[in-house]
Amino acid sequence: MSVALVGREVGKKQEVEISAKRYPEEQKDEWLLKMSRVRQRDKELRFTPEEYQAKTGRAAEVGRTFLLDPSLPGKVESVSEKEVVVRFSPGPGNEVTTPFGKGIIRERPERYEIVINAIPGRLVRTGAIVGRIVNVDDLEITVDYGHPFGGEVLRCELMIESVKSSNQEKKAGSVLGGVEGKRVEESDLVTVNHSATLDGDRRIHSDRLNSARDRARDMRAR
Repeated sequence: MSVALVGREVGKKQEVEISAKRYPEEQKDEWLLKMSRVRQRDKELRFTPEEYQAKTGRAAEVGRTFLLDPSLPGKVESVSEKEVVVRFSPGPGNEVTTPFGKGIIRERPERYEIVINAIPGRLVRTGAIVGRIVNVDDLEITVDYGHPFGGEVLRCELMIESVKSSNQEKKAGSVLGGVEGKRVEESDLVTVNHSATLDGDRRIHSDRLNSARDRARDMRAR
C-alpha cells in the first residue's frame, strides 16, 4: 500500500488493488510444514518415582491427574518404590478439538489414535503464527505458514485525510491537513482511513493508519 499511495489525491475516496506472490518458488519448502494426520498416544506410561517428580514437580499419588495431551487426560494408577504407572483414557464421547480440526479417537490394543479431520483452506494458529491448511490426505496434513493472504488480490478502499511533507516536517513539523488536490509524494507522512477486502467480499481489516510513505525505505525492508 505504501507504493500505491504515491501520487493519489487527498480527501478523495479511492480504491487500490494490491497483489503479491506468496513467496519465491525456491523458498516454498521453508514455509510448508507436514504433520501426521493420525496422532498416536500410549494407553499408559511408566516412570521411576524420580522421573515422575522431575516431570511434574511433585511426588506421585494414586488418582492424581497427569496431563500430557488435553484430548487424553491421564491419572496415576499405581505407585511403588520402583515405579509409577499412569493410565490414559478419553473423556466422554470420542470427538476432541485440536488446533487443526476435529479429531476422532480410535482405540487400539496398545494405544489410542486421534484421526484429525483437517479441512483444506482453513486458517490455523500455532502459538503466535497463523497458517493455512493447503493439503490433506490419509496420512498427512500440510500447513502453509507463509502469509495467509499472500497470492490473493486485496482491494483497499481508502481516503487520505492529511499529508505532512517531509520537507516541512524537517523545518517546522507542520501538517498540510486535508488539502484537496494535493497528491502524495514518496516521502510524505499521511493519515489514511482504509478497509481491505479479499475476493468474494471478505472484509479482513478496517483501520485508520498513520504511516510514513517512503518507497525507498519500503524496498530496503523487503
